[in-house]
Amino acid sequence: MRLQYAEGSGRTVLDVILPDAGTTPADLPAGTWEQASAALETEAFEEQQEVRLALPTFDLQPGPVNLLAFLEAQGIELDHLEHIGEGLSVDQAVQQVRLMVGEEGTVAGALTEVDVAVAAPAEVNQPVEFTVDHPFALRVFDQITGLVLIEGVIMDPTAE
Repeated sequence: MRLQYAEGSGRTVLDVILPDAGTTPADLPAGTWEQASAALETEAFEEQQEVRLALPTFDLQPGPVNLLAFLEAQGIELDHLEHIGEGLSVDQAVQQVRLMVGEEGTVAGALTEVDVAVAAPAEVNQPVEFTVDHPFALRVFDQITGLVLIEGVIMDPTAE
């Protein structure tokens, strides 16, 4: 079933594959999505029909997924970060996704985090103490462009 979102939403659709009763989606053959996509793109499916749909509402948050091995397998080189700084390497790439489908529509979002490692410089002078033990503000700032990427306030630094 292909469900077109509201007028003016472009070509955004929700495709639903409903296996025969007793068959789980994990049991579907490997090419199922490709076959369904090809069938849904044919002229026979271009005509809109009224459908009485009974689809449960849901809120999916599957948790973080480590993408590092996948990205490397795709040939994406993660060790060329000279444009950001010297001696940097990516040691973690994680993605989190959320998909909410309800009567009012669909809300979806994805967040990808990349952790860049760098060795700290050797200690030269006596360290300055800087203890963050009360409310504070922070920001992630690009010194080249002057762009503030993220700002935040931590009201209780002891909270987990």
